[in-house]
Amino acid sequence: MKLNIGRALRPGASWRVLVLTLTALLALPADAGLETDIQQILSGAALGKTRTAVLLVDLTTGEPLVELDADNPMVPASNMKLITTAAALTRLGPDFKFSTRLSLIPPTETEAPASASARDLAKTATLPSLLIRGEGDPAFGDPVLLAQAGFEVDDLIDIWIKAIVDTGHTRFDQLLLDDLIFDAVRVHPDWPADQLHYYYCAQIGAINFHENVMAVLPVPSDAVGQSPIVQLFPYYTGLPTQNRATTGNVDDFRIQRPNGTNRFVFLGSVRNRRSEPYRVTVDDPAMFLGKFLQYKLKQVGIRVNRVVRVKPSDRVPEQDTEILHQLNTTLAGVIDRTNQDSQNMFAEALLKRMGHELTGEPGSFRNGASAVRLYLRDKLASRVGLTAVRVSDGSGLSPNNRATARVLVEVLSAMRQDDTLGPIFAASLSHAGHNGTLRQRLRDLRADVYGKSGYLGASANYASTLSGYIVRPDGRTYAFAMLFNGFQPPITSTRIKQVQDQILTKIDESISRVRN
Repeated sequence: MKLNIGRALRPGASWRVLVLTLTALLALPADAGLETDIQQILSGAALGKTRTAVLLVDLTTGEPLVELDADNPMVPASNMKLITTAAALTRLGPDFKFSTRLSLIPPTETEAPASASARDLAKTATLPSLLIRGEGDPAFGDPVLLAQAGFEVDDLIDIWIKAIVDTGHTRFDQLLLDDLIFDAVRVHPDWPADQLHYYYCAQIGAINFHENVMAVLPVPSDAVGQSPIVQLFPYYTGLPTQNRATTGNVDDFRIQRPNGTNRFVFLGSVRNRRSEPYRVTVDDPAMFLGKFLQYKLKQVGIRVNRVVRVKPSDRVPEQDTEILHQLNTTLAGVIDRTNQDSQNMFAEALLKRMGHELTGEPGSFRNGASAVRLYLRDKLASRVGLTAVRVSDGSGLSPNNRATARVLVEVLSAMRQDDTLGPIFAASLSHAGHNGTLRQRLRDLRADVYGKSGYLGASANYASTLSGYIVRPDGRTYAFAMLFNGFQPPITSTRIKQVQDQILTKIDESISRVRN
């Protein structure tokens, strides 16, 4: 059985500007003073030592209308995802799909020696075994994409359980986890060690599940001072938890997960029941999924003796297995989540998968970064300098990434010119005032803004960024990039966003004037 999730690849279906024919209206040149106006906005904002770079280009003429420090290397924060997703579309291709397979390894009657490897045990055990083989799909068990397909996460697990029940076996020797398509480095060394339990630092592997986080919903008890009930998903028997939280008069519930463990400690006070759970990352998502499935199977009377990670020397050939279920996720679906919802883990999956495709080796942060650099060289080297670009990770969570406003605009321009990939890429961006991370911003413009915001809270170099397309009602399209680095308290990211919106409002006023 196969299940497909993610947006279908129908070029041009989701971004109206790419199917509009430009009208005969002739635009006036941009205000001669537009750049001066933007400089005045920046100086009037009193941003202190904040470094800024702004570039606006008319994609019809290629003319830069605003150009402020556009070649200055800056921390792109989540605007790095624009580069990663553009590279992924180009390197993997629009028809690419991620797959996660559940397979049966049938039983045999041959007895294995006590020293047999996991592969030999799977082949020779009198009991059958199960195999999960992952190809790096970050969306396996993703609540958002499953909901778009009309499913819940529990439905996916139920499909797997039914497929296993339908084999007729009630005991299995092993549940094997084949995540060899990626390396075992699940956390980038640049990521903040004191934040690895937060959802935005979710680990990345070849087998992923439920965004690689656990949903935690604290429910207050009837009396102050009593422990709240803490509901967890996914959960399995034996998962170490310690509930030190209390029901109180304030809401300051907190979760601790020591790095390298799946030991969860709940702290603080719970007053009100939340509508949405907290999300805390899990360690070793593949093993977590394996133990969760083992637990769920036990609830329906099926026993799995042990959960084992496959070693390279023990890999079970595909022809020795029977596929019970396969879930496919379109590249468009993954890119939608990466850009609209700024899903860091999804971006890292794209990076590592590109690295695997480039080298044939397990995907890693290193070879994935090489794949992105190669994309930039192939697409942009003839038009823009790349010496200042530094690719550390795919999501922009690393403070060591560097990009220029010009590089970001050139990526946007290159995608706009691609009739096949451009519509898929553009449809993945947040439509300001409508969806994604920009849903609450820029609601009163004449033009439409499709973009990607970014924020990085590194104390030494706070960054807030915004890049994308601004599209007039007649379809004329402009690409822009705005990078703000190094702001410090009392200047906040909220203040920087206000300045960004002021700049786009001024641009909107300028480009919206047309000659009748």
